[in-house]
Amino acid sequence: MPRTWEKIASEDPIYNAEDYFADALYQIVTEQVLYQSDLRQRTSYEVIRRHIRDFREALALSKLELVINDDYRYCAAIPRDTRKQPLSLQETLLILVLRKMYHERISRGELEQGQAVIEIEELKTAFRELTHRELPSGAGEIKELVAKMKRFGMAKAVPVQEGSLQPFDITVLPAIVDLVNEAAINRLGAFVGAQLEIEESDDDTELDDETP
Repeated sequence: MPRTWEKIASEDPIYNAEDYFADALYQIVTEQVLYQSDLRQRTSYEVIRRHIRDFREALALSKLELVINDDYRYCAAIPRDTRKQPLSLQETLLILVLRKMYHERISRGELEQGQAVIEIEELKTAFRELTHRELPSGAGEIKELVAKMKRFGMAKAVPVQEGSLQPFDITVLPAIVDLVNEAAINRLGAFVGAQLEIEESDDDTELDDETP
């Protein structure tokens, strides 16, 4: 059984209050990924990083696995149970497209500190090509979708460089590798294949209807 936060805090010379530990556990459960580079998450990241075993045991009680990535300095709570918060089809496809684009950037060696920066039009094109569907045309609607990805620690909207004509870029964050595995990318291909079969079937039906 995990030790009490009070006991653990009493042994830590820096984070010596129980609230540090309770807050860190709450934050990683509700936000799923904590990055050291995020000032709002840094303290909780440091607390967890100093007490990996205790947090691993505490998260295991809720069927969550603690993942620590020292290369890109983040920690994540990964559900062991595949049943998760329900997502819309559009959100699910966007996650899979972002994961595939991240994988491609890795293959080309185009990451910056583990992050992949993507332009809005680039994302729209990839989404269309991979899913045969369209993202919303308005930048505001896309930003709302990306904000949902930020809640999962997968991606976020970031300011553009001076002189850019678009309102923001999308940064795909490194924890997406732990949150969405390569098998999920293959499911994207299966989904698109099924959609194409449906479309072809509909086309055949229309031709049959037009036949005298």
